[in-house]
Amino acid sequence: ISKQCRRYGQIKNILRLMVKKELKIVDLSHWSIFLDENQHYLGSCIVMLNRLEEVLYNLSKEERSELLDISSRLEFTIVRDFGARKVDFDSSGGFTDRLRFLVKPRYHNEPEFDGMRFTADGYGTHYNTNVRSRSLTKNQYSKLIKHIRSSLERELE
Repeated sequence: ISKQCRRYGQIKNILRLMVKKELKIVDLSHWSIFLDENQHYLGSCIVMLNRLEEVLYNLSKEERSELLDISSRLEFTIVRDFGARKVDFDSSGGFTDRLRFLVKPRYHNEPEFDGMRFTADGYGTHYNTNVRSRSLTKNQYSKLIKHIRSSLERELE
């Protein structure tokens, strides 16, 4: 098997693991937002370009504009609804052919959603990438997705 074929298979597996269709919050013209499966930080999301492109500077004017618009609306939603102090957007890239941003809310106090408490560790420092994974039940994921989607739709009107 050629290196390209192996790499393509690895990319497909990584994307499949990163974003599951049932975790999709919203589809826009150029970007999609997914709830991150790991909810160690309440409201963690993935903003992913809908086409193959891994270089930020190669985005069209429309793609850049939509990214800035939806990012600011997503940040506003997370701060307003969950009490985050700030929201980090991380685009480390390097192992997929699709530009994406990891959205990590930062909390000073432990946030709550639907009776669940979430961590606020590491506030004031770079978020911990080695944190234990926090999975939710399908029902909890569904409630969180519906909440964020509803808030974003109000913002997009």
